[in-house]
Amino acid sequence: MLILKNFERRWMSVPVLASALCIVPSYSFAQQQDPSVEAALDCFELRAVDGSQQCGVVGVRSIVTNPQDYSTETVEGVLDGLERLALSSNDRRVRVDAVVWLSTAGRTSATRTPYSGVVARLLRLYETSEDRAVRMAAVSSLVRQADAAAAVSFLETVAREDRRDDRAAKAVQNLTGYGDQGRAALQRLYDHQDDVKSANARLLLKTLEETSFKFPGRGFQEESDPQRR
Repeated sequence: MLILKNFERRWMSVPVLASALCIVPSYSFAQQQDPSVEAALDCFELRAVDGSQQCGVVGVRSIVTNPQDYSTETVEGVLDGLERLALSSNDRRVRVDAVVWLSTAGRTSATRTPYSGVVARLLRLYETSEDRAVRMAAVSSLVRQADAAAAVSFLETVAREDRRDDRAAKAVQNLTGYGDQGRAALQRLYDHQDDVKSANARLLLKTLEETSFKFPGRGFQEESDPQRR
């Protein structure tokens, strides 16, 4: 159990990602029928760098947390923009925030309809970005995704093939939040530990096996959800 607690403290609070979540703004703009995607993204960039900036437009947060309230064109435009910023912004805070808020659109919730295709976007960022913080954010943000099968497949691949201990162990940890699908993936990883390239991921798998692949303590989903920051 001590090992699990150490993993929990170390990987449930990734420094760069936690910092990004803390500076994500809380918008309170009234919705418009046809909000400007460009204006929303411009405001997002400004406030990711300086939270004191004010923008009188419908914000990215409103669009990604309530995608059902906006047109497909608007939602796709915002998600395309966030994906572009995650890859091309000169500011790491903008890049990481873009990943976190992009992931929000695909999360399950009792009050909104998750948007499809988000896991595929996160996978593209993980495979394309050369920024370690962005790749870590993509893995850390894979919580409560409505497309559970795609999320589990993504996380299982990272847990098995990524040599970076922080990302691989985080992928193992996040798999514990996907019920039977996640446990089946963890069992496969445990049964074929020789294929797991990260030593820390192998250690976490061995420890989780003792608890039937359940992660004890506070739920990792709460830690990774920008709505709780």
